[in-house]
Amino acid sequence: MVRRITAHLDDILELPPPPLVAVRGCDPYSATYSYSLSHVRKSLAELAVRMAEELMALSVRRRLMFFTGMLLPPVSSSVFHRCMSLLRSGIVRITGDPRAALHAPVKTEAIDSGFPLHADLFLTERLWLIFDDVPSGSSGKALFLSREAFDRIAAACADLPASARRRIGELLDHRAGRDSFDEFYGLLYEPRNPWTRSLARDMRRESWSIKLRSGEGYLLHDGHWLHGRTAVRGGVSGKRFRRLIYGRPVTA
Repeated sequence: MVRRITAHLDDILELPPPPLVAVRGCDPYSATYSYSLSHVRKSLAELAVRMAEELMALSVRRRLMFFTGMLLPPVSSSVFHRCMSLLRSGIVRITGDPRAALHAPVKTEAIDSGFPLHADLFLTERLWLIFDDVPSGSSGKALFLSREAFDRIAAACADLPASARRRIGELLDHRAGRDSFDEFYGLLYEPRNPWTRSLARDMRRESWSIKLRSGEGYLLHDGHWLHGRTAVRGGVSGKRFRRLIYGRPVTA
């Protein structure tokens, strides 16, 4: 992908910053950066479609895939941001569904206490994330917990009722047919739940962490891997990472 970006660098640099638009049917998290492929050079539209076809064909499932060297010169932060937006548009072109990909913005946080292990549970199942503006030091490590480990932890949690465990499994299997992050996060971390403290403790104990630097990142299936981060010293910038959520939208 980096070689293709470099080959089209001049045309990419001529693009304006991608606009932020809303996609119907993806509420409450519907914002995405995007281009209209009918309004960019033909060569860039063809590039977006080729890269989208390759990304959609890539089998993820239970694998956790890591990337490195994605932001080496001449591929700058702004160039990669434009390419992610083109890729989002390419996926929409080949699927015919605007919900099939979101190049979502990052929420800034002046003070960050971390993000517990979770699944995003958008309408699509694959998450590709490349880190960009990452502070030095060991803060802000990425956290991962496999679905197999989570299921084992949930089954052993005496305070977690069978009904809640079943619902958590349905959500991870993307059977709700809608954006389900809020419901899933509440089932895991609502303070009033009698199982929250012990479940969160065991999840964190069984997870593993890695510090990812600028230009590094990962691709995962959102139903097979829970992910999160430790606290980021200095807060979270709007350019902490570039993120693409994509796939065939699930329906109930």
